[in-house]
Amino acid sequence: MHCLWRIYGSWKPGEITFIIKSYVNEHKCSRSMTNRQATVEWLANYYMEQFKQNPSWDVKLMAIDFQFKFYISIARAKWYRVRSYALEKLRGSVEDRYALLGPYLAEPRKKNPASLFNIVCDKEFTGAPPIFKRLYIVFDALKKRFLHDCRPIVGFDGCFLKTFLGGQLLSAIGINGNNQMFPISWAVVEGENYDAWRWVKQASPVEAEEEEGGAEEEEEGEEMPGSGLSICSPRGEWSGSIIRERDRRVRALQEDLNVTQTSQNSPNVGHNVTPRDD
Repeated sequence: MHCLWRIYGSWKPGEITFIIKSYVNEHKCSRSMTNRQATVEWLANYYMEQFKQNPSWDVKLMAIDFQFKFYISIARAKWYRVRSYALEKLRGSVEDRYALLGPYLAEPRKKNPASLFNIVCDKEFTGAPPIFKRLYIVFDALKKRFLHDCRPIVGFDGCFLKTFLGGQLLSAIGINGNNQMFPISWAVVEGENYDAWRWVKQASPVEAEEEEGGAEEEEEGEEMPGSGLSICSPRGEWSGSIIRERDRRVRALQEDLNVTQTSQNSPNVGHNVTPRDD
């Protein structure tokens, strides 16, 4: 149905004034709940102050608030783009934030020279800017506290990073004297696979302590503080030093059992027998 509603106006020359010249206030059509002028950029700028106060503002609440004020319905997918656009303007782009990783880690390296901060980057071709791949962090204070005060068990596990970039967070967790979790080290990798876990375990201070303890134990014949650690991984992978330590203890237990059985079978063991003079 053809609607007669019209409004016409124009700018007044030489002034910042908009003049309404004609107006027909007669409707014969239903109200439309869409408006192409409500773009992502306009909506993000309109709600910029709300995003500053609450960056995780729910898209359902955005849609309800906007529809209540303007009687316009916006698709949910568009509200997600609005929030991403607003947060990018507030925080900067992802490329800008990843470019600050080097200066960000320079400060903890300066204050914690004994700690380990390792970044691995890839390049698509020669001369291309580096692309972030992996990050490994372990503070010297956490490493020392674990080796001296925590229980001899380490658990390796990972979780997904819920961002559009993906990746996973791998961590090494110990158990302190109160049976509570104690963080040792953590890494951000492209995915949970054998290569990533091997890279994390090789850089882990626990793995290095085990290798040093196993080498000294074979030379001196004494048990070192680093030996006997139980390492639990999500795929049941065990390091070589742990397997050697397990086999050594099994052999020692078998020898003790053999000695005990021999003692029980011998009638003279454990008794002082004096020959009788007739």
